[in-house]
Amino acid sequence: MNHKYLVTGGCSFSEASGPWAYELGINHYNVSNLARGSCGNEFIRRQVIFKVSELLKKGIPSNEILVGVQWTGIARIDLFVSEEEVVTENKFHTDFEIDNIGHETHPANSGSFEWNWNFDKHDYGWIHSGGGDNFVKEWGAETFESRYFQKYFKHFMTHNQGWSNFLYNVLMVQWFCKSNNISLFNFTGWNLIDNDDGGNYIDNNVEKFPESRHLWDMIDKNNFIFVESGICNIKKEEITGKKSPYGGMWQYLTEHNGINLDNAHPSEDGQSMWGNFLKDELIKRKII
Repeated sequence: MNHKYLVTGGCSFSEASGPWAYELGINHYNVSNLARGSCGNEFIRRQVIFKVSELLKKGIPSNEILVGVQWTGIARIDLFVSEEEVVTENKFHTDFEIDNIGHETHPANSGSFEWNWNFDKHDYGWIHSGGGDNFVKEWGAETFESRYFQKYFKHFMTHNQGWSNFLYNVLMVQWFCKSNNISLFNFTGWNLIDNDDGGNYIDNNVEKFPESRHLWDMIDKNNFIFVESGICNIKKEEITGKKSPYGGMWQYLTEHNGINLDNAHPSEDGQSMWGNFLKDELIKRKII
């Protein structure tokens, strides 16, 4: 393959220092990493499509672009509030300097790795709920974000809706890439298909919500990199009995000691391990 540009999206699992995108792209691609901590799948989908559209408008041939997406928890949401309010009140935007582009160059790279902390101005009005797959969320103190998320999760967000939204976001990226003849691979930060109680898998979203089965069936599984694993999403214990075929980055790195136990996120070594695992899988599948 003649890919020259790698566009990646994800949550904090893909945002950390020395992320898998860098490991995968080093010496091979111009990498634009669009990952942001606490974001939901709508934000991931929107960022990836926006960035690839920009490349196409610049005249970059579609066969030179490779897209890699790490999907995050289905109980996360992204809400548009207002650009002015988010910029002035949201802590995220006080932590980093805001400018027209907001791109930093990764310190370990010689200028070919875009580190998109702040993104372009079209995203300044959005806030992100964060969290995993728990649809019963509680915000303690009154904060800027809690004013919006408490009411939304109490009155509007359900497990069924979260699962359906996830499938639609995956499909939109899939259809966008397919219609533009762009190579694509997907994986999940953790197992998003099976539900667990912290020690055992208890049910499967595909079977639990049959009204969305047609969406699941339309997803090209050849574009997905899953890991067979008995590791649940919360605890590290091995499940007794059947393993799940839908493990993600968390499952793989837990089994290979690549998780930072202080923050339950991939360690720097873990990011490198996952990047090399992806590289092997993509070569095997003849995507790269």
